[in-house]
Amino acid sequence: SDLVERPTARVCLLADARAAQPIDPLGRRCIAELFERLSPCLKTRAVAHAAVVSGRMAQGALTAILWLRTPPWPMKAFARIEEAEAWIRARLAAEGVVVPDLPAGWWARPSPQSGAVRRPR
Repeated sequence: SDLVERPTARVCLLADARAAQPIDPLGRRCIAELFERLSPCLKTRAVAHAAVVSGRMAQGALTAILWLRTPPWPMKAFARIEEAEAWIRARLAAEGVVVPDLPAGWWARPSPQSGAVRRPR
């Protein structure tokens, strides 16, 4: 992957969790362990990490969690994917990274990995 081939590349993450179902304690532990493993890489390379959740209440809950356990890279919760994209673009611009314009609704296009279609809400 690019992360391995370009070990100094800066990265952004946009996690679309709008359709996520509640997870059990084992699932939460797996996610915590994943972030623990990724933390050394992300704290030096992540420009922005936006998490899009289903609604303002979920956004508030995730924001509160992030206050209690702030990752060592910029992370923010959003209720709308457009807001998350705008924040990521602003963070990239502050780093001097030029991002080409993407077509409106780019996130609704088929995923090359899964073949599934993600639909904006």
